[in-house]
Amino acid sequence: MATYLGKLVADMKTAMKGGDNIILAAAYDKVLSLSGRVTNVKGLADALKTLIALERQAFRMDVPVEPGAGEGKQFTELELAAKLAYFVDLGRRRQAEAAE
Repeated sequence: MATYLGKLVADMKTAMKGGDNIILAAAYDKVLSLSGRVTNVKGLADALKTLIALERQAFRMDVPVEPGAGEGKQFTELELAAKLAYFVDLGRRRQAEAAE
């Protein structure tokens, strides 16, 4: 981003010295489009955050698993994956808390 803005400013300075209106117009268009790009990235980040929360809910990744629950039951691959993901996430959270 800094390189992009640096090049943009350099192009504008060069164009202003030489009186080149085409380069100035292109730089102006780039500046105007930057706001739209930032808005799009923010929207994508918000959508991803929502998607992750819904995925965790769908796969019941945040539901605690009681010790001994489901003994003798045959789990599907999806249920096993959800339980594994829960325990991996729980371990990461505990590790992060211990590091603080």
